[in-house]
Amino acid sequence: MAGRVTVNGVPTVTAQTEGNKVGVALATGSVAIEKQVTGDGADFAPTTFTGTLNCVSAGETLDPIPVTLTPGTTTTVDDLPYGAECTVVEDDAGQTDSTSTQVTVGTGTDPVPVITVTNEYDLAGLVILKNVDSTAVDQDGQPIAYGPFTVTVDCTFLGAPVYASGYSAANPMTADLSDGGTLELTGLPAGASCVVTETDAKGAETTTVTTTTTDGTTGPTAGDTTTVVLTPDAGTDPTNSVTLVNGFGVGSLHLVKVVQGPGAVDFGAGPFRMQVTCTLDDASGVRTTWDGVVVLGGNQPLDKTITDIAAGSVCDVSEPGAGGANTSVVSPEEVTVDSGQTVTVTATNTFLAGAIHVDKVREGPGADLYGAGPFTVALVCVQQVNGFPRIVSIPGGATRTLDQADGYQADYELLPADAVCAIRETNTGGATSAQLLDANGDPVGSVQVVAGDTVDVTAVNTFDLGSIKVTKVITGDGAATDGGGDFTVHLVCTAVRDGMTVPVPIPGGADRTLSRSTSLTTVYENLPTGATCQVTEPSTGGADAISITPNSGDDQVATVTVGDATEVEITVTNTFDPNPDTIARTGSDIWPLLLLGAGFVGLGMLLSRRPRRPRA
Repeated sequence: MAGRVTVNGVPTVTAQTEGNKVGVALATGSVAIEKQVTGDGADFAPTTFTGTLNCVSAGETLDPIPVTLTPGTTTTVDDLPYGAECTVVEDDAGQTDSTSTQVTVGTGTDPVPVITVTNEYDLAGLVILKNVDSTAVDQDGQPIAYGPFTVTVDCTFLGAPVYASGYSAANPMTADLSDGGTLELTGLPAGASCVVTETDAKGAETTTVTTTTTDGTTGPTAGDTTTVVLTPDAGTDPTNSVTLVNGFGVGSLHLVKVVQGPGAVDFGAGPFRMQVTCTLDDASGVRTTWDGVVVLGGNQPLDKTITDIAAGSVCDVSEPGAGGANTSVVSPEEVTVDSGQTVTVTATNTFLAGAIHVDKVREGPGADLYGAGPFTVALVCVQQVNGFPRIVSIPGGATRTLDQADGYQADYELLPADAVCAIRETNTGGATSAQLLDANGDPVGSVQVVAGDTVDVTAVNTFDLGSIKVTKVITGDGAATDGGGDFTVHLVCTAVRDGMTVPVPIPGGADRTLSRSTSLTTVYENLPTGATCQVTEPSTGGADAISITPNSGDDQVATVTVGDATEVEITVTNTFDPNPDTIARTGSDIWPLLLLGAGFVGLGMLLSRRPRRPRA
């Protein structure tokens, strides 16, 4: 049957079932309802709460009675059936937890039972994490910086905006986060709904969001925004997080070195130094993403690939030094590295070459006799490589032999163009003088190799001659009678040829015979200038003494140096003492004859004293 109750003195009609009777009258009573709000987030609770008073009387569930509760104010409901069991069920008011006690309705003379309805409001924190997913690194392996990235957080609770500690409508919850950065928000009400948005992804190729609460993890999902309902803190630690990950791509730069030209095989090995500078201009700003030198060739390959270059980078490639090449062409000089792609830059170095031809000219009066050689020349070349001088390794060897077999000429081929070379004659073959002349006949200091051409050098060796005249002088008291025989003089010469002392063959023979009947002079002709010669007299013609001049202290040997187109004079003096036979005939000395006679007399006396043999 329909009934009526009173809520805080206000009659309320309800389809109430008849309750317990006392006598013939329907017994009724009242309940009081008190509202309590607890928890660290109580400040976010509403000022009033709605719900229903639910009662069960005599096994029958009564119609819910709407109530509005205010913390600190007691709400009384009258005219409830005696003995009914009553409690309050609240509408959702954003509370973390809610409890309501249960009471039994008494009579008007009983104390009014009190239903206590408690709502707990907790605080929650929210941590926003920013990560960058990219393998892009610079020349030192350091990650390329991206960002910062702007993130905003908008939270509502019970339909109204709420703000973390330190934030307000005038100071909204926003931050610029770099890779690894965090935004930690505290003091928000648990149950608040927060929209997290990355408003500027800085041109990222991908953006994903991962949400974590006490209820679990969602994601990663593609997108730059998410909504999270905050769960209460665990002690002082937040249980809510949103991770925003921005992905940035990378590409590769492939450097290729090509060497060509006639000198490439001998001089194109490198190393070659390629300068690479890459710049990225994107929403994160302008910055250098790779700046360094890449070495190709030498003891390394002629191609290399730089990986993990930040996508979108514009790379300038140059070759400051050409590695000794005459020309270097880089193509293309500027490239853009796209994500997931490899771009190729080719540097072509051309090595030009030239040659030096050496001719041997032998001249002078002694060329036919002493100019057969062999002769040697040596070449030293210096080339500028990357701004520094470098000694050139001469193809075929630096030293060449010039002799009859090769026509007294030599060729240095495949020399690097523009190299500066010095040539010298290391073995002159004993020439009196040697000089190197250019094509104009001028002395050569150094020559520069001309691309595609041959530089001519002439090595001129001059062989001069001299002579030695030997004059015989016969003297002494016995010269007239005993000095008419033959005298033999002997010549020995040596010359220094290319640092070594060698014997000189004597034109016309080393031994010469002098006599009054023929000639008392002889001339040794066609001797090499500068040779050291010695004259001796192995056959003196019976002379009692000889003396040869000039000498070096030993008058038995003359030592001289052959001059240039001059005649060196040597005098050999033979002295004869008087002959004894000549002295006897002139009565000069009889004592030797007297002594000889006495000898014979003595011998006769000894024979006369010899005993006789007895007769038979």
